[in-house]
Amino acid sequence: MRLSTLILTKDVNLEVLTNQVRKALSSETFGFILRPRSAIHAPRRIWHISGILLIAYIYANLNYQQSLISITSALLFFSSLDFLRLRNESLNKFIVSLFRYVIRDSEAHGISGFSYLLLGSFIVIALFPEKVVLLTFFLFAFGDPAASIFGILYGKDKLIGNKTLQGAMAALLVCSLV
Repeated sequence: MRLSTLILTKDVNLEVLTNQVRKALSSETFGFILRPRSAIHAPRRIWHISGILLIAYIYANLNYQQSLISITSALLFFSSLDFLRLRNESLNKFIVSLFRYVIRDSEAHGISGFSYLLLGSFIVIALFPEKVVLLTFFLFAFGDPAASIFGILYGKDKLIGNKTLQGAMAALLVCSLV
């Protein structure tokens, strides 16, 4: 069925159509399919947890000034890399193919979640005492993936955007255990 015919029918499921278009575009652009936000995406969850725990480990083993210098250096490096790859198609294809198991389709042509993670880590380290910083890292490392997984699998009651009550409750439970 042609796309124009599919769009004109009443029975079109916009979510299915959107996913099909994303797959076609990412496959055409990169030669492989990137995962959408709605996928469980286990390698990304493992990457997320291990990356945050690595940041927490580095923070716990350096003094305040060294931690701030380290996170600032990482933030400048990775955000610059994001900036460069978004302006250079061949570099973008290379970086996306290198990280294809952990990158989302929405990040292929936008700022990566890692740059946002580093920015948030910088802000937390700069503004809060050590115990708050470490607790924040642990809560984020485990609470965010729990919310995402449970929200995708069991989420029925939307709160804001794609966020669900079931995901929020999973994050609350996991964070209270941390």
